[in-house]
This record gives sequence, structure tokens and C-alpha cells, in this order.
Amino acid sequence: MGIIELTCPKCGGNMSVKDDMKQAFCMYCGYKIIIDNEYTYRKVDEARIKEAEN
Repeated sequence: MGIIELTCPKCGGNMSVKDDMKQAFCMYCGYKIIIDNEYTYRKVDEARIKEAEN
């Protein structure tokens, strides 16, 4: 198990996460990201998810 370095897509803050994590939250702004197996990430728009559920 290793550590990967990411940059928050919202605020630009540096993030260090374990390489087996599937999601993470930026410690600076709280932004949630989903991490896939190739160490790339995508943003999660919580408001759009809730809107689609209604």
C-alpha cells in the first residue's frame, strides 16, 4: 500500500491519499472526489445527484 499525491480540482490544494482508497475529501475545502484504479479522479457533484434522485 502506497501513497498517491493529488491536486484538488476545486481549490488546488495538495492531497495525499492511500492508493487503495476509492474516494477522498479535500482537507482544505471539503470537496469530494472519486478515485479510480489508475490514480485519476473525477469530481462528484452532490447537488446534481440529489436533483436526479428527485
